[in-house]
Amino acid sequence: TDFSAARRLSVIFRDFQPSVVQCSTKKAGLLAGLVGRYYGVSVVYIVRGLISERVTAQKLRVFRIIERLNTALADKVVLISNSNIHYFLKNRICNRKKIIMFGSGSFNGVDSQRFKRTPESEAAGDELRHKLDIPNDAYVIGFVGRLVVEKGIRELMLGWQRLKSDNQRMHLIIVAPPEIGSGAEAAVEELRRDNRVHFTGFMPDPIPAYAAMNCLALPSYSEGFPCVLIEAACFELPIVATNVSGCIDAVAETITGWLVEPRDE
Repeated sequence: TDFSAARRLSVIFRDFQPSVVQCSTKKAGLLAGLVGRYYGVSVVYIVRGLISERVTAQKLRVFRIIERLNTALADKVVLISNSNIHYFLKNRICNRKKIIMFGSGSFNGVDSQRFKRTPESEAAGDELRHKLDIPNDAYVIGFVGRLVVEKGIRELMLGWQRLKSDNQRMHLIIVAPPEIGSGAEAAVEELRRDNRVHFTGFMPDPIPAYAAMNCLALPSYSEGFPCVLIEAACFELPIVATNVSGCIDAVAETITGWLVEPRDE
């Protein structure tokens, strides 16, 4: 399938003759980089996150080889946080001269004027609480992200179980698409059995969810640059996140939130 994709890309590049191609993810970066080099097309490789910490040492070595090849094929490499740049340089994945980061870093920017508390957003938050049958005086923890192990969904479940018994007023809102990643099934099932845990599903506009929360938790194992932390900070929500790449760029510790060690519920 990779050879087939490369042939199809080759036809597109030959017929369309682009001046530049932007690619992302390891597989797309490799194919677009190889075909782009063959046709003399400038390649911009965007890295939106780091290699998962769940992989074995052998896979990690393979992934780093692929990443080095991708950055070698690219004319420019866009990274989205200072901590990701540090990782790439420390592990000798890319030449510093090729690396670009826009502003202070971000996946795609956050509109700080949109994500802020207003009478309208507060009303939307109250409406969501009412819809989910959450009392007005409840303390609501929020999670926004995919239901995968890398986002710390197991730690979220374990941490919630420790907290909920001490405070009957506490509720948990989970804003996530319905797909469940491999290894996260048991944690999600455990959370679904709790009547104080509320799954909203995917929300095209998460503002009502932020307005309904009292704090946000993101126990990720690694990140590129998590927009949800900036969105939550714009909403003046205290944040509990992990001391990992990406999160350390998005949280001003003790000012906008707290950083804890990954895998520690």
